[in-house]
Amino acid sequence: MDDERTPTLEEFGLTPDDVQVHDFDPTACLTSMEAVAAFLDEAAATGDAKFMAHCLGLVAKAVGMGKVAGLAGVNRQALYRSLSGDIAPRIDTLMAVLQALGMRMHISPAEAPSAEAA
Repeated sequence: MDDERTPTLEEFGLTPDDVQVHDFDPTACLTSMEAVAAFLDEAAATGDAKFMAHCLGLVAKAVGMGKVAGLAGVNRQALYRSLSGDIAPRIDTLMAVLQALGMRMHISPAEAPSAEAA
């Protein structure tokens, strides 16, 4: 099996003081409906409902939480709570928010486990 360890800064001749970390806003990259769909599809592919809710919340905040809440027929504060990533949202909330964002859910078969995994 390949060595999958993460190299240390020292191996690159760096110290922690040499590295600058900046905040990253993934929504800055969501410049089209296709990009939003790909972002949410990848979030859904993790199978983690809380992570999916968090990512959906990022998109809703970028669009405008009040606008999305109105289109989804959901109270804005309840929507913030549902899409915080702290809880898994109800399916009806998820569907309403997706529709408000101009998205729809797509279901496809999961990949079959490989023979090596067995």
